Amino acid sequence: MTTTTASAMFPAELGGARDFDYIAPAGRRLTEYEAVTCFTQPGPHGGGLQACGDIILRNDGRPIFDPAGTVIRCADWYAFRDPNQTWQRPYFAMQSEVEKNLDRATATAVANGIAASMDREWADVGLLGAYLPVAHLEYGLFRALNVAAREALSDTITTALLFAAADKLRHAQGIVVLGLDLESALTGFDAAVGREHWLSAEAWQPCRRLVESVWATEDWVEIVIAVNTAVEPWLLEPLRRLVFTLTAASRRDTLSPALAGSASTDWLRNAKCAAALRSFLVAADDANTPKLKAWESNWQARAAEAAQSVFGWLEGELAEPGLAEAAQLMGRQEATRVFDYERAGMNE
Repeated sequence: MTTTTASAMFPAELGGARDFDYIAPAGRRLTEYEAVTCFTQPGPHGGGLQACGDIILRNDGRPIFDPAGTVIRCADWYAFRDPNQTWQRPYFAMQSEVEKNLDRATATAVANGIAASMDREWADVGLLGAYLPVAHLEYGLFRALNVAAREALSDTITTALLFAAADKLRHAQGIVVLGLDLESALTGFDAAVGREHWLSAEAWQPCRRLVESVWATEDWVEIVIAVNTAVEPWLLEPLRRLVFTLTAASRRDTLSPALAGSASTDWLRNAKCAAALRSFLVAADDANTPKLKAWESNWQARAAEAAQSVFGWLEGELAEPGLAEAAQLMGRQEATRVFDYERAGMNE
């Protein structure tokens, strides 16, 4: 009887574990990000442990990482690299510091009475009517990106999507915590009203339909496209910059701009990664381009409609003439950010 050694059971690409010579670096040298990320996820087309075969199957018999999860085609999903080179340790260190700064700013504003001095109309419309409902929108995108991360076909893509999902959850929780903090600073401020606006206010229903549609999308690449080329640029970023920063500051709200600013910083990082992924997929197969463009067109039209509903309502309620038009212009500009990054070579 022939005895099979452990080394013979695994593909040759995993044979250089000590010096990582099974990883082909994107640059001249292997980065720390590549060393801790690459080939940590099995895959059906070679790469990682699943090169040995389908070591785990789903209940319906499909492989745990299934190429049928997207119509987009790529010969080597493992060749993608996140231009931000984000991995666990630096990510948590970075976001931990951000959260500490937000906690200090909030505690100071509540303690010295700055929070209590904000314009009451803004607290009722801008915060209860707009910012607190956004927590539910952010949470919906968190759930959608989790689906995309679960179905993604390489470790480098999965890792990037997981951090993007974590950003969404952090933003949702940050908004909820802000509401709870303001309950102690503003008489009669009830953070639960924000949920009621999200569920029943007419202006928010197109946004609810939008995020629920993204969440229900079955193709994981389409989810990534919907979030990064439509919902973020056309809806969330204009809200953060035009309403929760500029308008908030003019209404003596010092807390919302800090929170919104941290979310905008995350968007800049995630947009850069989304640009690199889109460029990667365009180069992977000529048939991918028309599919990606069709998704972008569809989701941007739906996001623009949702944005028009929210910004049209806010323009009237906050007496901010031109807000809806400015939001539309910013949405268009932010939507091209993904493509601008490609032309600038930011994914190199």
